[in-house]
Amino acid sequence: MQKFQAHRRARRIIYSWPSLVILFVIMLVLAKATWGAYGKYTLARDNLADVRREHDSLEGRKETLSREIARLKTQEGVEEQIRRNFQVAKPGEDLVVVTDTPTSTLATTSAEKQPFWKSWLGDR
Repeated sequence: MQKFQAHRRARRIIYSWPSLVILFVIMLVLAKATWGAYGKYTLARDNLADVRREHDSLEGRKETLSREIARLKTQEGVEEQIRRNFQVAKPGEDLVVVTDTPTSTLATTSAEKQPFWKSWLGDR
């Protein structure tokens, strides 16, 4: 019988309002901590995706630069780069420079010389 009464007393303490309020507060604190951890997880996941994209981009650039360095180690690569950056020619070669023809701004039509309000009146 004492065991039954002790069990009843423990149940009364556990289900009392103060203990339920304390358990509810503990639950809220744990929920807030879980939410904060989830926010940090999503931020870390997004940062990881950004870092992986940047890493892939840098790996591609590394490959490109490695090929460019290998090309510049050859005599033909050096010559091509010099010809691209500077206007030079080997002895016996001619250098041709092609430029665009400038457009003439002096040629204007009579319609352009007329004032704006005369274009409304027509050719009178």
